[in-house]
This record gives sequence, structure tokens and C-alpha cells, in this order.
Amino acid sequence: MDPNTVLPWLVEAAEQLKRLSAYFLCNMHVNQLHLDELYAMLREVQSGEISEDEAIKRLERSSS
Repeated sequence: MDPNTVLPWLVEAAEQLKRLSAYFLCNMHVNQLHLDELYAMLREVQSGEISEDEAIKRLERSSS
């Protein structure tokens, strides 16, 4: 495919995602969010290093 054909579609998709995110996340109030820690915990669950129950307990502790 010619990059000049694909690029406008990617730009449009990015704009739509921006609008969608703004719409869904506009009323979300978050004090602090550590995505790297969340991602690491999800990897641990997927690899079987920790159970889903343990992950939920950790999330509950971190949100308070």
C-alpha cells in the first residue's frame, strides 16, 4: 500500500480516538494513576505469578 493512502486514515482514526477518549473520560476523577504498576501486575496475573484474587486485593489496597 502507498503510505499516502494509509496516512489520512490513521490521522482520522487518531482524531476519532481523541474524541472518544474525551467523551468517556471527561467525568472520571482520578487522584493518581500508575499505569506501569498496573501493567506489571497484569503481566504477573497472565504468567500465573499471582492469582486474580491477589491482584484484586492489591488494587483495593492501592485505591484507598
